[in-house]
Amino acid sequence: IKFSPTGFINKTKSSKSYLLSNLLNYNTLKKNIALNTSANWIYGSNQEALTNNDLSLHGDLNFFKPGKKLYYWTLVNFDKSYSLKVNYRLQAGAGASYNFIDSPWLRINISDGILYEKGDITTESRNKIIYSIPRNSCRLLYKWSIKDRLTISGIHFYQPSLKSLKDYIIQS
Repeated sequence: IKFSPTGFINKTKSSKSYLLSNLLNYNTLKKNIALNTSANWIYGSNQEALTNNDLSLHGDLNFFKPGKKLYYWTLVNFDKSYSLKVNYRLQAGAGASYNFIDSPWLRINISDGILYEKGDITTESRNKIIYSIPRNSCRLLYKWSIKDRLTISGIHFYQPSLKSLKDYIIQS
């Protein structure tokens, strides 16, 4: 379990603003199953208005056999963002993942699967768009530890719509 509350208050002669960020993670590993969850809430305002009230929830379940390079996953994501005018976005899906390298100092993993996404956004002209889209979800994960002094890691997603290649999500 990990809880990371952070934030700042900025007050000058003519303005005042604040931003709070709260992150909660829970992860567990059993013999053949790994569960990872996280919740992140960002809240902020300035003297004129609310600037952030953003919530992101994530959960994934991985099914594997110890020593095997291939495993299977399922996931659920929920996002709500005041600042980006996302009323909600829900993703759920499943797929397979492969560990190309999995050593104590280097890990490279690629996964691919199918997601179903449903969302509700408000455009700049205050129009509501409610949509549902099947997506491919490709992920690159890496972690490189250099002599226990420096770790370089990343998770990168490319999620194109299965209906239109012009509709995609890149997350890093």
